[in-house]
Amino acid sequence: MQQLLGYGIARYFSEINLGVLITIFISWITSPLLSALLSFSLYKLSYFLIRKYSLKSEKILRILVIFTLLFSAYSFGANDVANATGVYITIACKLGQIPDFNAMILLSIYGAIGIIIGGYILGPKVIRTLAFRITRLDLLMALAAGLANATTVYLFTTLPYFIFGYGLPISTSYVAVGSILGVGGAKSSINMKITAKLISYWIMTIPFNIILTFILYKLFTISIF
Repeated sequence: MQQLLGYGIARYFSEINLGVLITIFISWITSPLLSALLSFSLYKLSYFLIRKYSLKSEKILRILVIFTLLFSAYSFGANDVANATGVYITIACKLGQIPDFNAMILLSIYGAIGIIIGGYILGPKVIRTLAFRITRLDLLMALAAGLANATTVYLFTTLPYFIFGYGLPISTSYVAVGSILGVGGAKSSINMKITAKLISYWIMTIPFNIILTFILYKLFTISIF
């Protein structure tokens, strides 16, 4: 999204759709907040139910965590693949003379393959940060965070389409960390130093990507023309 904005400023500054842009910016802020609130509530509710009904079976919790993981992967795929490949749709249509719908399907497949490879190679490093460094997740925390995470991404991917006519490209990483902060807050076990670093990195990536894309576009146009 930041890259598209950088290109838009460089090439079509007067034609940027501010209404859509503002909606996306708002979603970047509200989605992690909703995820944190939802995971906090789910953890408190789950903890209450487990104590009330003595559902202490780790096997049941593990199965539920696996289902939330699959739901998260589905929701993230629906949003992140679009974030990664949406910028190429016009190029794919023009170069390959491919109809828009077919180009979207092909780009989704390529994006899914890239996510699988990236997840296998670099995913464990990020998983380690999310699972252990922000707060130490146990099974119940993982269940609440995973369900809140998946639900938030799914809602922001699907509901805006029915309301505005387009899906919102939110930051799934913001949502994931928000859900972990929610359960960490519910259990009063958050590493504030790591959290502050993550938030500062989030803030820096937005202007950095916009400026970098702007500069690269200007350099490429100068070298070509």
